[in-house]
Amino acid sequence: MGLGRDPEWTTIITQIDPRGTSQDLSVAYFWMKCLVKVILSSRIQNIVRLWSCRFHSRTTISHLLENKYFSELLPLRSEKYLKAIEEEQFSVYLGIDPSTSSLQLGNLVAIMGLLRCGTIGKNGIVVLGTSTVCLGDPSGRTEKRNTESREKYLANADSIEKQLGKIFQNYYEQFHPNFASAKDVPSLKILRNSDWLLREDMMTFLMDITTHFRMTELLEKESVKLRLSVGHGMDLSEFLYPVLQAIDFLYLYQKFNSQLQIGGHDQLGNIACGLNLIHRKTGKYAFGLTVPLLTTPDGQKLSKSISGSGMKPIWLDPKLARPYSFYQRVLNLPDLCVSEKLLKQLSFFNPEQIDILLEENRKSPDIRPVQHALARELTLLVHGVDGLQSAQLATRIFFPRAVNHGVQIRNPSSLDVIANQLSFAEKNYLLECLSPTAQLLPVLHVPDPASISDQTALVDWFRHILSRTEVDSPQKDVVFDRASKGVTVNDVVILPAGSTSGQIALKMSEPDSGIWSEITPRLAKALSSHVPSMGLHVVKIGKHEHWFVVNTRS
Repeated sequence: MGLGRDPEWTTIITQIDPRGTSQDLSVAYFWMKCLVKVILSSRIQNIVRLWSCRFHSRTTISHLLENKYFSELLPLRSEKYLKAIEEEQFSVYLGIDPSTSSLQLGNLVAIMGLLRCGTIGKNGIVVLGTSTVCLGDPSGRTEKRNTESREKYLANADSIEKQLGKIFQNYYEQFHPNFASAKDVPSLKILRNSDWLLREDMMTFLMDITTHFRMTELLEKESVKLRLSVGHGMDLSEFLYPVLQAIDFLYLYQKFNSQLQIGGHDQLGNIACGLNLIHRKTGKYAFGLTVPLLTTPDGQKLSKSISGSGMKPIWLDPKLARPYSFYQRVLNLPDLCVSEKLLKQLSFFNPEQIDILLEENRKSPDIRPVQHALARELTLLVHGVDGLQSAQLATRIFFPRAVNHGVQIRNPSSLDVIANQLSFAEKNYLLECLSPTAQLLPVLHVPDPASISDQTALVDWFRHILSRTEVDSPQKDVVFDRASKGVTVNDVVILPAGSTSGQIALKMSEPDSGIWSEITPRLAKALSSHVPSMGLHVVKIGKHEHWFVVNTRS
């Protein structure tokens, strides 16, 4: 991450050797930055190593199934046949349709299942459904999906491939060494089914593939029954979706020895089609494993396409949710979600460690031990060491803990934490995390008003900040909407929640001394109490949303 020379670094280096030249300072500064990175990274590595002894020991797929890390095995009652091939080397496959540009937390459950198979030495394949997505998977849907252009789906696939690449890299670096020796490192491939489905000849498809399916089988699929029960019907492209997914499984079975498919519980019907096609074409058997669906407290599938639950999707793409935001969303999962099932869906913890965490949660639910453990593990997996380190640092700043000074307990502000509790190395690391290219923390780069005595300049700055912090669903009157939640700048309350006069002032295009006089003195006080050595402000909107604002005025 890029960072200009910090004057505090220069001061310290000069004190060490006041005769040092400018070039000497640059070299020394570079090596001190490297030392800081090593120290900070080692803290994360120590955390991971501390927990590694509690991860799974080397195990088998059957053992994972018995311990309910997977839900169901297909074909039914085929456990003894799965055990017979477990010592063989084969690959495991997971399919993901790129219907949006980002994966979300629900996708991570199946990805974790694939990686668990990697912990026991099985190679993994993720197939991006760049062709099947054009048809739309009807599973669990009462009406046909909205379709996008092929170009849009390809762009989505590019984005998802980057996210998967990052997850695989973090898995290799931070998690896999805790399970197996280096010689057991599995391969993880990312493929696109358009590479073989677009080569399918129509007559070959009709004569060589469809003859292995029966109409009665397809009509018995839950997706078909659901659609017919609500009276919406189903077009032929959706009806044939399981057949095309079955072609994927057959292709991977023949070319990559993929004998096992992983999918969500709602993919049972699609997986069964693939197993049937492989058996009818080759006379051999393959297997399917489902993972339990990630659901909201009211039982709805936590999905990018379902919003009725009131829970927004937890995106994995840092462009949609910075690592800090991802960390906080997981940390604030509802207590009703906490369960053994959740920990087996979204962590590598073994059954004994899960029992310990649940017991800790029962005794001290207020400190949320399960959510903290999941937030740490998932942020490390999705966003890496820097993502976790920066998220934890920002959490310390935005949500300060009370400090006990003997008989007196003091509640420090965010600015107190930055100025008095962060070490020199942590301050420097924070500045790196706030650089425009880092994409780690919620940050705006905005010049301060030229003068804090200029009412118009102060309010314009404030308006600009509020308009830039709305990232989810911009509205026509976004500033007014943001102001209604209550706004604090540098621990100074600018607008209490529900304040009307301040909101009116923000809507006015011309100064009104009577109304503006309520907020401009507060803004002037706030801007004069920032962290001068770092050019940094802390903005709080509502109860939980925080932003850093970096002054870009030279």
